[in-house]
Amino acid sequence: MQDNNQVDALKAFKKAVEVDPNHADANRNIGFIAIRFRDYKSAEASFDVALKSEAVKRDVEVFIAMGVAKRGLKKFKEAEEWYKKALEVDKKDPRPWYNLGLLNQEHLTGQDNLEQADIEKLYNVAKEHYGKFIKAAEGDKRYAEAVKDASDRIIIIDDAINTFRVMEQLEKEAKAIQEAAEKAEQERRKRLLELEKQAAGPGWSERDGARGSEGRRGGRQGQGRARRREGRR
Repeated sequence: MQDNNQVDALKAFKKAVEVDPNHADANRNIGFIAIRFRDYKSAEASFDVALKSEAVKRDVEVFIAMGVAKRGLKKFKEAEEWYKKALEVDKKDPRPWYNLGLLNQEHLTGQDNLEQADIEKLYNVAKEHYGKFIKAAEGDKRYAEAVKDASDRIIIIDDAINTFRVMEQLEKEAKAIQEAAEKAEQERRKRLLELEKQAAGPGWSERDGARGSEGRRGGRQGQGRARRREGRR
């Protein structure tokens, strides 16, 4: 459905909702169109109304779309719950697995204050979901492109995890080099201090040695002056 057709359809569905605010099919379709335009708030509200209908409560399309809406609103935990509900409605539908993979790989990993171990864990969960999607969608031409994308994403995740390993090893090596350099500097300073003490000798300092030399010179000069005075007498 092209954008112009979607806009016209949206207007028609909204008119139906004006007549009957709880019109399940109209709200359902408003939600789908809102998702296409990334109006996740409107989609969420429309699906909430549509899901009051018993018929819609078994509609896997709505469950998946609600998960997308929640994900777009950064309600990640709720998005995960809706994808899992979709699996309960139809265990054979592979799409919830793909969406769970995306949720973990691209959205949960972008949260603040995550450690590298947390990100790696999410990547591994995403890989698991992609693997289940590929297995469930195998042989279904409708999902051929998505299967290739999921396979590529697994490769990307493996590369990212390997990069984590390399960076972790480099950080350890850099830390070891820094610690070794600091220890070597401490040992160097310690040796210099020992050499200075050995050169000074027990109870001796450069200042004390200078004072002793001046005293000896002064004594000799005084003795010479005394002898000259005695000679003049």
